Amino acid sequence: MSAGQTSLLTLGKAYDLLRGGEDFYFLCSASGRVLLTTGSLKLFLEEDLTGRNLNDFLPDALAANMIAASFHKESYDFRCELFGKHFRGVTEPSDEFMVVALFPVSEDGKAFIRKNSAQFISREISDQLGMMSASLDFLNRNIESGVQLSDAGEMQKKIRMPISVINQSIMRLMRLSRNMLDCALYENGALPLHLSEGDMGAFCRDLARRLDIVCQKAQLDIRWAIPAEPVVCVFDEEKVERMILNLLSNAIRAGKGSPVTVELSERGSQVVITVTDHGGGIAGETMSSAMNKHALAAADQGGTAGGAGFGLALLRGFAARHGGTFIMSSNADGTSARISLPKNLDKERMAFNAVRPDYAGGFDHILLELSTVLGSEFYQKKSE
Repeated sequence: MSAGQTSLLTLGKAYDLLRGGEDFYFLCSASGRVLLTTGSLKLFLEEDLTGRNLNDFLPDALAANMIAASFHKESYDFRCELFGKHFRGVTEPSDEFMVVALFPVSEDGKAFIRKNSAQFISREISDQLGMMSASLDFLNRNIESGVQLSDAGEMQKKIRMPISVINQSIMRLMRLSRNMLDCALYENGALPLHLSEGDMGAFCRDLARRLDIVCQKAQLDIRWAIPAEPVVCVFDEEKVERMILNLLSNAIRAGKGSPVTVELSERGSQVVITVTDHGGGIAGETMSSAMNKHALAAADQGGTAGGAGFGLALLRGFAARHGGTFIMSSNADGTSARISLPKNLDKERMAFNAVRPDYAGGFDHILLELSTVLGSEFYQKKSE
């Protein structure tokens, strides 16, 4: 994400900006105290800035200039050195906060690849726990100040955003946990299928209908091409839903506001689901590592929480467990991902159990799977 894209941030969007990915950001109070640091920056610096004041790690004059610019609601460009690493930086003020984005001067901007499970998991959990901690801190301060408020509606507005951020972080951790577990089960040959025979076309139409409300609110343009005739096959509804939603999450992020298409078709004995975005495509070196379960999206594509790595590796596993395939192709016009599943599974692969498990623990499956691309406002409690 470029510095210009951080302009005009609302407080809620500032939290969303810090949700993960490979970007290096931290969030400051108006006085210059660091409230939240992305896991990527912690790993890169091998230091946690959270809880420190700007002048603890920056020259006093630079810290003062950043705070002054924030006070006047102005952006501020600067260069600095942190723990032996050189950065170009930019600040963007919000109503009560200041977002600071750092860009390594000598780096070429390519994606960082997590080298092992522990590092990957630590980073993801760190991001979400940091988000919840900062939200709780903000919530507590609003509740304390709310004692003086006579307007109950104003009080509700002040506490709604941090609660929604906490709800969203919980969903991201649940998604990551579920993906990690299923990756491990697949690698150990123990991933269960809950199969039933049904119309894949009707299944996709139902998913499109459920997505429609979210798409309208988020201004997402998802277009479906589903045959009118039944497309009968044997499949695990939960696994197929997660595959489609995972691909939509990636396509929404990569498409940068352009339409995303989902096409269902039949090719001989195969049922094919193709999700296509119209973004700028994926670089060759990124495509070559995309199926690595510890790979993350490049910084210029937004990054994810739990994201491109576990998700795509899991897609391949889900497709293979059905006896099918998952492939991706990309060019300058965009990226296309195709899931091919056999209409009929051989009896060795079949383990019928038509009872669909609730892998989301009662949460809305769509909001869970799209939690890395939707804004925190989607995670407000219904009663609000």
